[in-house]
Amino acid sequence: MDDIDLGWLAGIFEGEGSAGVYDRGVCVYVGMTDRDIIDRIQELFPSPGVTVQSRKPGRKSLYVWRIRQRETVAEFLRLVIPLLGTRRTAQACAVLARAEDDGGLGSGHRRKTHCRNGHLYSKRNTSTNASGHRSCRTCRRLQSQRRRAT
Repeated sequence: MDDIDLGWLAGIFEGEGSAGVYDRGVCVYVGMTDRDIIDRIQELFPSPGVTVQSRKPGRKSLYVWRIRQRETVAEFLRLVIPLLGTRRTAQACAVLARAEDDGGLGSGHRRKTHCRNGHLYSKRNTSTNASGHRSCRTCRRLQSQRRRAT
């Protein structure tokens, strides 16, 4: 990426983007109603996908470019931090520090021993999907039974 594209990307991120630390890790995103801008961001710094969020009738759709992979978030932030303003730099540095911390991301949920309804996360009672999210089999079974009862 050349300096002009990097400056453009940092400017869009400064004005329309955000970076944050969440229970499941870190995230960088830009959301706006201009699809062509989101497409250009995707060309410059590809992410797993761009999503479209429907809004109220009569309003434009919101297009969102997002990165959630820890290493990719860190790579993006290292590129744009030198070009950001004071407030956004502080936000980005906090997220970058968390993204570079190997030990902590997503571990809040992984450290939990019980689901929110108090059932034990054991091998027998835990289901894990392809992205690594755990769910309680007891809760899923009870929910299914309630659905069938109605």
